Amino acid sequence: MKFILSRKGMDSAAGGFANPILPNGTLLSLPIPDEATNIRYSDLNYCEKSFYNIISEIKGNEIKLENKKIEFNENTRCHFDPDLRSESCDRASDWRGIFGQMGAAQSHLSNKGVAVGDVFLFFGWFRRTIIKNGKLKFDPTDKQGRHIIYGYMEIGEIIKADDENKLEEWMNYHPHADQAHLQSSGNTIYLPSKRLSLDNRIDGFGVFDYSEDLVLTKPGCSRSKWKLPELFKNINMSYHTDKSWKEDYFKSTDRGQEFVIEENDLVTDWAKKIIVDHSSISEVADTGAYIDVPVKDIINKAKAQGAIEALDKLQKDLLNYLDDNGINPDEVDPEVKKIVGLIFKTSINVKDENKKMLEEMYDFDFDIDNIVVKVPKRKEIL
Repeated sequence: MKFILSRKGMDSAAGGFANPILPNGTLLSLPIPDEATNIRYSDLNYCEKSFYNIISEIKGNEIKLENKKIEFNENTRCHFDPDLRSESCDRASDWRGIFGQMGAAQSHLSNKGVAVGDVFLFFGWFRRTIIKNGKLKFDPTDKQGRHIIYGYMEIGEIIKADDENKLEEWMNYHPHADQAHLQSSGNTIYLPSKRLSLDNRIDGFGVFDYSEDLVLTKPGCSRSKWKLPELFKNINMSYHTDKSWKEDYFKSTDRGQEFVIEENDLVTDWAKKIIVDHSSISEVADTGAYIDVPVKDIINKAKAQGAIEALDKLQKDLLNYLDDNGINPDEVDPEVKKIVGLIFKTSINVKDENKKMLEEMYDFDFDIDNIVVKVPKRKEIL
């Protein structure tokens, strides 16, 4: 298993400012500007507040696009990638985390043999924020900010995204699924595994809240001076050499998006601790096994179970009506027989489709009557 430190979100050239560490601890990675896409900052949300409003409060009406200042308004568009937060916008029922890459960065990943089962650790430049006069502002005591790991994705599928390979419909919103990217060299889409191989209690992708354990930057230093553990000293990381190690810090290169770390058990233990310690875990008490059933799947099963029960009841009510009135089912009007048959067939189809859906997604079944759903208290920005 290889790990890739993947630099994403706003930076000094794209956007021109750091990503916010919100007062509640959320590491909110903001997508970079991209006028070639159809997604606007005003289309994306965190806690019922649009990315446009969040950026306007901390930055004003001007941001950088390709190192040049541009006007920032409600129609400014962005490169929404990687997309790891389900609550950022309305979703298709089959949505899951998604990340795209192309050009030189994708060639680098391919040349380094990045494959299914490897794990992206996404990091970016972050600064603390405070609330001042009712608005979100950067904390003036945190002027430099730091590099922080804010999310992860274990690769479950790699898709060559071009005109010859039809993508699933739910992906069409993503920038690497638009026509311009489909015609670009090496355009590739990465989708996550259902569960994390290192710990199957955890989703194959996710985001973290702020913790000192996630900070790469050495305290008191500029953001590219890292405090990597000693175990990294004899391990190759692309775009870096032995000269990257200084007397008391590791100097991260200013070029490159994807830093591929060679396979190593010590690195795996380090990354596993990061992901497991900062991810949510769900337990099913009656089996002692840890599983995490996404809410959308619980809802889908509840809908299916409710439909089955309603159809079964309707069918029984019709048969009871015929029996109570001494009517022979074989002698009823053909249209009534057709309705009864349709209800029965629909009930069977719903049962079969529900079973098929679960078999494709899980190695286990779950009963919504026995499952306990723990909903965390909604985080507030303020």
